[in-house]
Amino acid sequence: MTARELRRPELPHLSDEDVARIGAFYGISHADIILLKQADNLVYEGIGERESIIIRVSHAHRRNRLQVEAESNWLLTLADRGVAVAPPRPSTGGSLVEVMQVGEVELVVVAFDKVPGINPTNGRNAIAPWYECWGRVVGQMHAVASEPQHVGRSLCRPHWHQDPSLALAKLVPDQPIVIQRAEELIHHLNSLPTDSHCYGLIHGDLHEDNSHLHEGCITLYDFDDLHYGFFASDIAVVLYCARWYCPEQQSMNDYVRQLTACFLSGYRQEMTIDKGWLAQ
Repeated sequence: MTARELRRPELPHLSDEDVARIGAFYGISHADIILLKQADNLVYEGIGERESIIIRVSHAHRRNRLQVEAESNWLLTLADRGVAVAPPRPSTGGSLVEVMQVGEVELVVVAFDKVPGINPTNGRNAIAPWYECWGRVVGQMHAVASEPQHVGRSLCRPHWHQDPSLALAKLVPDQPIVIQRAEELIHHLNSLPTDSHCYGLIHGDLHEDNSHLHEGCITLYDFDDLHYGFFASDIAVVLYCARWYCPEQQSMNDYVRQLTACFLSGYRQEMTIDKGWLAQ
C-alpha cells in the first residue's frame, strides 16, 4: 500500500439532488437539511416536524456498510444497557444503514438521535462535577464491553494496530527517528495484556466535542472511530484534552490532577482499572 493509498478517500461534491436523496431516507425535505461539518465525513442536521436528527455520510472506502452496521448495533446494545449514547435512527425503510451511489463513489448513510444540551466546556465553573459524570458514563461503556457475551463477539470493527496512520514507514519514509520511536512504542503496546478487564470496544475519540451536557448528565456520541483497543486509551484521550481548558490562574499539574481524580471517581463506580494502566 502506497502513501497515496493510505490517505483518506475524498468525498464527492453532493448536488442538491443528492442531498434530497439523503433526506428522503428519513422523510426530511432538502430544505430542512443543514450541513454542520465536512471533514472525514459529511455531517448534516435533519430538521423533522417533532425533532431533529444527525445524518452522517461516509465514503465506503473509509467506512463500509458492514462497519457502520456494527457501530449502529453496538450503540443499540449500549443504549439498551442504559449507557447514555446517541442511538442510531432507522430510515423510513427500517434500515439502520443506507447506501447510495454518487458517480463512481459509494456512500454510506446513517442517522442518529440529536443529543440535547451543550458542549461541557461551556460550563467550566462546574467542570469537576461533569468530569465525574463523564467518568461514570465511560465506565459504564467499558463495563458492557468487558462482559463475556461481548468479549467473544467479533464485530466488524478494526483493532487499534490496524489504523493506517500507524504505517509511518510509508507515510513519512524520510523520518527514520520518528519511525524507530513509533515502532518501539507499538512493540511495547503489543506486549500489553488484552484480557476483557482492559481491552475491548472503545469509543476512540473521547474529546469534549463528542459529548453533551444536559440537566447534569453527559451523553456520548460520534462513535465513528469505534474500534478494539485498550480501555485506558479512552481515558487518556479525555485527560489529555482536559489540558486545553486549564484556567490561567491554575497550574496545569494541579488542574489535571483534580480532573483525573474526578473522572476516576465516576469511572470506578462502574468499572475497575488497575493502577498499572494509570501508570502507563
